Amino acid sequence: MYESPDASINFLMANGLAQQEKFAQVKIKDAERIQFYAELTGSAEPTLADLLRTVTHDEYNSFEEFPVPIRPVHDFLMELRTATELPVVLVIDGWNRFHQLTSMKEWNKPIPLHAQQMLVPNTLGDLEQYGGSMANGLLLCADTSEGAMPPNITKGLRKRWPQPYNFSKPHTLSTPLQRMVRRVGTYSNLEVQRALEFYAYAGHLQNAGLQRQLETGELCQKVALMTSGVGSDVYKLCEQM
Repeated sequence: MYESPDASINFLMANGLAQQEKFAQVKIKDAERIQFYAELTGSAEPTLADLLRTVTHDEYNSFEEFPVPIRPVHDFLMELRTATELPVVLVIDGWNRFHQLTSMKEWNKPIPLHAQQMLVPNTLGDLEQYGGSMANGLLLCADTSEGAMPPNITKGLRKRWPQPYNFSKPHTLSTPLQRMVRRVGTYSNLEVQRALEFYAYAGHLQNAGLQRQLETGELCQKVALMTSGVGSDVYKLCEQM
């Protein structure tokens, strides 16, 4: 998320708009964050909905906090780890990208940062436990199976970081990792509808002439038939519309 601010803001908006009612039931647990968001929102017992309100309602001054505020991303993920009111499922695409070096460098050094040193992996906890640090939830990760393998770790850094796992070939993984792999089905019609609504909101679906079909559900039926509910195909189709 450090490398893609647009992805960060879309991540927060997508969650905030799709799950407002549920997030309103989950109270913020950390004392410092309670004080911060209580002052910000005027609520004595702020919830995750309050945490995301400033983002979903576009209440930030984009000129003062350019390009987007990073604190809500960190606070949101940290609070999800401790949520007990409802079960939490985090779904992350491209899991094997967490096992490679990034394009960013360590401070005043030519050494590239590893993905595990970035915000999201550290927030979620031990990568080998797949969300084991969460109080009441589950972490699901989608493999990046298309294209070439991510770059190898250079020889000089292999003592610090292991080579990335080849998740595109599950049979090559160690037995413990194979046991953690789960098959995830295609989108339901409701999930296709929610995906289309978000793509329209975020600007990925830009054809204004489709707004009426989106509201009536006609567009959802067409897209579901053309893509069979495959998430990546829904994304690609919206890219062409």
